[in-house]
Formats: sequence, C-alpha cells, structure tokens
Amino acid sequence: MPGQNDWNVSYATIQFVESGLAGHTAVESFTREQDIVFRIARTGRRTPIMAVLINRYVIGQADVMKVMADFPGVQLIFAHGNWCGYTREAKEYGLENDVGVFEMSEFLGALHHSDFLRYAKKDHKGISTHSYKTA
Repeated sequence: MPGQNDWNVSYATIQFVESGLAGHTAVESFTREQDIVFRIARTGRRTPIMAVLINRYVIGQADVMKVMADFPGVQLIFAHGNWCGYTREAKEYGLENDVGVFEMSEFLGALHHSDFLRYAKKDHKGISTHSYKTA
C-alpha cells in the first residue's frame, strides 16, 4: 500500500525491495513501517535487522546522520540501486555507529551474514570491494 516518505522513495521501488525480500533465502519474514523501514526476521540463528531504504545515488555522511536521527535503532541503510553507492565517510561513520551502509546488491548479500555490518562483496579474486563514490 502506498505511503509517503521524506526520502523520495517511490512506491515502485518499495515494491521492488519487497519482492526481493520475499524471495530471499535468508529472510524468514519482514514488515514495513513508516513506508521505508523494513524489519527483517532472518532464517537460522541470524538476528533481526531494522533497515531503512533511501533514494540517493550517493549516500553521504549527512544522510547517515539524518537517517539515524529520524529512525532511532536503525541498523542498516541502503540505496535502492546497484548503481548507487556511498562515500567513504558515510561507510566509516555508519560502522562507527553500528549502522551498515550499502547499495541494493550489497544489502541483499549482507542479509546472509551474522556480521552484516562488515559485509563486503568480493571480486573475482576474492578481494573485498565497496561501492565508494564521491559526492
């Protein structure tokens, strides 16, 4: 059901994320609150996650700070597209505050890991990669 949010996340994007979560092997169930907050129960012994979806091509540190202020208890912030990214400062600030910052494919990968905050995709050589961009 469409709602409203201050992050310009369209209902089509929200539906896309819901579809991805519904078919995800590490997701037992999820609920959506405040339009863009996803409370995700994960399979196995993985802890639940409170994730916030935002519409940013590049997530900056100010975005992370605002999400943390607007959504107390957030554990993970993600941008909806694989083409999106975040600044190094945003990623580091998030980690310092126990908040993971990801783009969509990283978010979906992080759901599989107990230590989701430090999840990083790996390239073909097994080296961790990040979606760093400049603002």
